[in-house]
Amino acid sequence: MYDFLPFVGIGLVLLGVFVFFLYGALNAQGAGKSAENSSVQAGGVVFIGPVPIVFGSNTNIALIALAIGVVMVVLWVLFTYLLH
Repeated sequence: MYDFLPFVGIGLVLLGVFVFFLYGALNAQGAGKSAENSSVQAGGVVFIGPVPIVFGSNTNIALIALAIGVVMVVLWVLFTYLLH
């Protein structure tokens, strides 16, 4: 019934790899520019089982990462229990 899902997963992984390399290639063009007035903000989500652990360089980034983590948990529950 859901025989296409492995192909969707593989396609998303390949799309992510492509975007990663494209981003690196586009940023390499501006590598020599001055970075005096720039700041870096980072955040992420690490899953230990179904529990998301959120971190971020400031509160806004952490809240965005938390929202992404909650959406991922909801999708996981949806695909695991409701569509099985």
